[in-house]
Amino acid sequence: MEREHVCYRRCNLRREKFDLKEAEKILKYKDVTKGIQRMWNVKTKVIPVIIGATGIISKSFIKYVSNIPGKHEVKELQKTAILGTAHTSESTNVKVQ
Repeated sequence: MEREHVCYRRCNLRREKFDLKEAEKILKYKDVTKGIQRMWNVKTKVIPVIIGATGIISKSFIKYVSNIPGKHEVKELQKTAILGTAHTSESTNVKVQ
């Protein structure tokens, strides 16, 4: 029972960090969106799509992804993130003899 509590707590902390990352990305690109709006006279919106190395997503991930035109499967996006992490780990793995 204690192990489940620790895992649940870690997952919640990770999700809170993801929520923070989303807010950071929106603020980071705020000036860029304003510049694009002025330059091209179009409406712009930052859509933060953040997937962790283990496939973890934020609470509002689906809401953000639904704003992107086309069909997007959350499981496929998570799978792509995990495989990309595995590939990066594999290619940077240095073997010592």
